[in-house]
Amino acid sequence: MSVGEKIKSLRKARGMTQTELGERVGVQKNAVSKWECGRVDVPTPTLKALAALFDVPMSTLLEEQAPNPGNDSSDVLDEVDVAFYGEYRALSEDDKDTIRDMVRLMRERRSKRQE
Repeated sequence: MSVGEKIKSLRKARGMTQTELGERVGVQKNAVSKWECGRVDVPTPTLKALAALFDVPMSTLLEEQAPNPGNDSSDVLDEVDVAFYGEYRALSEDDKDTIRDMVRLMRERRSKRQE
């Protein structure tokens, strides 16, 4: 997934328009559109602002591919994965623990069914 595709995915996951995103990082809507379409590179200071706004590490925006958890292939994260990650990072530590417990329970149940 390209930088522009990640920006678009994160923006949509948060229910923001291109205009709203531009206002939040101090650029015009057409700049956001150009980033998302890959017509221009995003300046480093703006990438830092976007990472802070979306509450993701800058590497999340810059890396062309990211491994899909639980998958041995090098698939890129899709829009749902990116949206989930953004929502997960915003949770309290207690809520994150609850989600990790739920995932662990689902894996255990799946293992038992496969036996």
